[in-house]
Amino acid sequence: MTSIPPYDVALEQAEGRTLVAEVGQPVAAPRIAALDGLRGLAIFLVLSWHYFHVDAVVVHGSPLGYLNSLTRLAWSGVDLFFVLSGFLIGGILLDARDSPGYFPAFYARRAYRILPLYGVVVALYLATSPVLPRQPTEPPLYVLATITQNIWVALGGTLYSAWLRVTWSLGVEEQFYLLAPIIFRKLKTSRLAVLIAAIVCATPLLRAALWWAGERGWMASYMLTPARADALSLGVAAAMLVRTPVGRRWLLERRVWLYGLLVALAGVYLIFTRMDWSIESFQMSLIGYTCIALLYTILLLLVVSHSDGLLARFFRFRPLVSLGTIAYALYLFHEPVKYILHLAYLGRPPRVVTLRDAGVQLLALLISIALARLSWVYFERPLINRGHRWSYWPATSTASAE
Repeated sequence: MTSIPPYDVALEQAEGRTLVAEVGQPVAAPRIAALDGLRGLAIFLVLSWHYFHVDAVVVHGSPLGYLNSLTRLAWSGVDLFFVLSGFLIGGILLDARDSPGYFPAFYARRAYRILPLYGVVVALYLATSPVLPRQPTEPPLYVLATITQNIWVALGGTLYSAWLRVTWSLGVEEQFYLLAPIIFRKLKTSRLAVLIAAIVCATPLLRAALWWAGERGWMASYMLTPARADALSLGVAAAMLVRTPVGRRWLLERRVWLYGLLVALAGVYLIFTRMDWSIESFQMSLIGYTCIALLYTILLLLVVSHSDGLLARFFRFRPLVSLGTIAYALYLFHEPVKYILHLAYLGRPPRVVTLRDAGVQLLALLISIALARLSWVYFERPLINRGHRWSYWPATSTASAE
């Protein structure tokens, strides 16, 4: 029988912790493995983009060439991360908006989750800068300290270093974390819904304006937080929908319709792939990002609202869930590990042409996964537990939940 998990219980999925019930009392609830599976899909897409599509030299029309063309939009794994962040963080803030520890608990937990590992990456970047190739336009320390790499690049900077290349998306996430708690605390649910709808409608127009604004407008439309607000907002909208009885009932009653919409949007995704709409194209800035974010939002809704469905079962696939669990460290490590190994073994930046190149690439992937796993077990998870000492609710109410 189809059922929807009780989303009046907030699951702090980013750490696998419960938060608070609708009546304001903490309760115990299991982690939803399928959400880790979705995170696993996101990091799989990112790995496919960086390890295969970007680096592989293939013959046009060959089997590998066709496979390479299918990964043209694998960069959109980052968009799936944005949708998931909107859903998970939005859900946390919705459930805790009346708590006495709202701001300190949220910011402390986010800091423990994000900043330590990011700090390690920055330290390694600074330590290896004297020996690894770099460019004079690399971000200064104040940019790294404020995690504003996305703004730095939009204004003309570069993230040439493999240690920093993916950190622009952390800027988007952190800026969302800074602003969202204030908005959620101040606005009633009805006004928040109107704001979200307005953001989703206005963001494509903003991206189009940025694209036309200058030579690097496409980069601004890809990296600036306001230009990616539609993906984050669609995730928040999904969190709001599953937290109301009417919304949960609507999801059950529209199951076939949602699957149909998912198939249609997947078809649009394939059209984008066939037309090779890259992140530099005006079409992607205008409508592409929003369509992709909507595809991932519908996928998310089907996974969390139909726990016995085919999609939910697929995303509970253990290897995918395991990959999602270590996604943050894997996201930060996979590029520098690849770059360093290619320099060490082949004496040049990553470029996969021969079987030997492919072997180094595979070794880099395995090492990245191993490092990410070690980071999760011995570094990230203990820090997350420490962060949860900051409670949204008084200690007398949260003792059983902690």
